[in-house]
Amino acid sequence: MIPVQFITQSYGPWDHEQAALQALEGGCQWIQLRMKDCDDSEVEPIARRLLKACRDHNATFIIDDRVELCQRIEADGVHLGRHDMPVNEARAILGQGFIIGATTSARSARPTPTTSASGPSAIPRPKPTSRPSSVWTATAE
Repeated sequence: MIPVQFITQSYGPWDHEQAALQALEGGCQWIQLRMKDCDDSEVEPIARRLLKACRDHNATFIIDDRVELCQRIEADGVHLGRHDMPVNEARAILGQGFIIGATTSARSARPTPTTSASGPSAIPRPKPTSRPSSVWTATAE
């Protein structure tokens, strides 16, 4: 079975953390913390708690955009969008032990990531100029 990745947003009454915890309780095995409009001081405590929850559920945990935070807390990996750090730079920082995902529209200009988005698949949109969220699948290197 190919794992589907849950990408956090604030969903109705749930914040990013609560939504991710609900996904884990429902059996999701792959969580991406995506808090675009927050700084690291807001994201890091939530990321640390979700990393522990993912470990408790034997689930993969990646962080959107934040290569240094991923490395600092030892998350499983990072997702890079088309306007983020190039995959090869992230790989140089993280080394081979981390998953690096990239948005498919950005793949042609970058080295092959560990995972890639198959998106678009869902609404609501997290910001006015964005495309719908993507579903991710794991690929072997």
